[in-house]
Amino acid sequence: MKSASSTPTLKSLERNLSGKSLIPRIPSAKSFEKLGNAGSGSTTTNVRGRQMFARRRIVTFGAVSLLLIFFIGEVSIQKMMVLHTWSVQTLQSSCSCQFETDDSLASSDENPFGNHTLIRPPRIILNYPTVHQAFEDRMRNISSITSLTPKDLKTSIVKNTNVFGFGLTTIRSVCMRPNGAIVMVGMTEDEIRRKVAEVPALQKEWFSSYNCSTTTNSSNCGGFKAMAAAKNLPSNVTWVKGTTAHILPYLGNANHNLFERLWPHIAGHQYPLNETTPHPINHFLVHRFGEELERGRKNMESYTLMYQIRILGRLSHNADFLLVDELNPEDLVCYERLILACATCDKLGSNITTPALLAYRKAAFNYFRMREPKVVLPPRPLRVTFYGSRVGNSKEVVEHLRNWTSPPLDVLFMDELMEKGLYNQSLPEVVSLFSETDILITTYGVKTWAALFMPKHAAVIEVNVPSCGSTEWIQTIAEAVELKLSSKSKAGVGNTTECKEVQLKTRDSNINIHELDREIHQLALPLFGNKDKIPHHWLHDWSDIIEEFRVQKEPQIHVRGPHGHNVQETQ
Repeated sequence: MKSASSTPTLKSLERNLSGKSLIPRIPSAKSFEKLGNAGSGSTTTNVRGRQMFARRRIVTFGAVSLLLIFFIGEVSIQKMMVLHTWSVQTLQSSCSCQFETDDSLASSDENPFGNHTLIRPPRIILNYPTVHQAFEDRMRNISSITSLTPKDLKTSIVKNTNVFGFGLTTIRSVCMRPNGAIVMVGMTEDEIRRKVAEVPALQKEWFSSYNCSTTTNSSNCGGFKAMAAAKNLPSNVTWVKGTTAHILPYLGNANHNLFERLWPHIAGHQYPLNETTPHPINHFLVHRFGEELERGRKNMESYTLMYQIRILGRLSHNADFLLVDELNPEDLVCYERLILACATCDKLGSNITTPALLAYRKAAFNYFRMREPKVVLPPRPLRVTFYGSRVGNSKEVVEHLRNWTSPPLDVLFMDELMEKGLYNQSLPEVVSLFSETDILITTYGVKTWAALFMPKHAAVIEVNVPSCGSTEWIQTIAEAVELKLSSKSKAGVGNTTECKEVQLKTRDSNINIHELDREIHQLALPLFGNKDKIPHHWLHDWSDIIEEFRVQKEPQIHVRGPHGHNVQETQ
């Protein structure tokens, strides 16, 4: 117990080191009375003192009034913000417009309404224009270009020596046919092979995507041709000035398209690659662009692939997308600088990977006019998205998770949404859903790429990961977005994924619910210090709203289909 002498007195706190008063003292009424009776008893002095006292009382009263007005206004504004949130959600069900959700409560550590109110806004899946509409203002027909082709045209290969083994290669003064076949001008085949062999990554790409060992049976392989001199070029050649990036879409799934086909061009915008790759990019040339657009009308994978390419265009603000579909098979378009596609350029350091991923993530949010997502705070429950592909007891897992009460979990079952046609995995829906996900529980596979759009410091629990399978990209995303990642979960039961040479064969499996609970509870351990918001849910007192939560376990969802029709709502 401290002695009285060690406790600072009010008088000592009122004075600083120079001995001057820090807090103005208001004289008491007795002080003024003594002042009036002292000395000559001057009436003037007494009046002056009373006026001074009155002025100080007015100032004090004014300060207290301003504090009260500020406090009342703050409470009113917070209530209005909550009312605004719910009005936006009501409008969302009847309007095709884009709305941003109000995260005013999520950014506050306190609930101004007490623990008895459950704040649980709907998990909104956004509607957005179709891919065709998204490209409308960025497509440029090749017939609109009228530049004259240089007479001394000669192809040259520029090595990108900035990063060893990275094959993001630029070719100058090169031509290409509508089917993707490259035509080297002023070079012999032996010279081309020698130049290509100088860059190991380019050589690998050359034989897999461009030359393709001189075969043309692949839809993504056009082959190449060496043209001895520019005088052999046909008269109707189109000359495209500036820098053009060639993209070969992956005819498979969104994960491989992003990380094997778009990734080199995303990384190429970042230092140090942008030091040896010509920038800015003026044009994008997508292989079989028109066919891919049309395929997207019926195939959601193609739809998403093309939307991924459209978001890439955000990194080069003034670039357009060249349309060469109207050309004849033997027509030529020649490019001043052509950046080749590269499906083998995925080994880069975090100094390039992290800023490149964050740049693409930001471009997506900007395109959809979304703010940077955040992990919710109590009294809003943690938002869980569960993807249980090929999981035999997936419905049992969902029911178990929805019965969690400490903390309660707002569980969205992705498989169920897809079965009902409420979620079609188009990129606008993917970005919206995963930005509203605090915990992703998923089986090993391609869905993990969408973790790129989760809030920073959110969590991913990946189950059924094969011992031979690579989880490099989910680990890379987790590092860039600062996610709490568990990719070695024991929740998977049995040997659910077999390794067959390079291919992975996934069989039906179950999830060990006890192990899954353990994985979720481990998220209560803070990993990012004060930035880690998930542990707040374990510290919050949920006792007053448990019954209310049990009544409304099903998540509230506002859904719009990818083409802006068939509006459905579920609760």
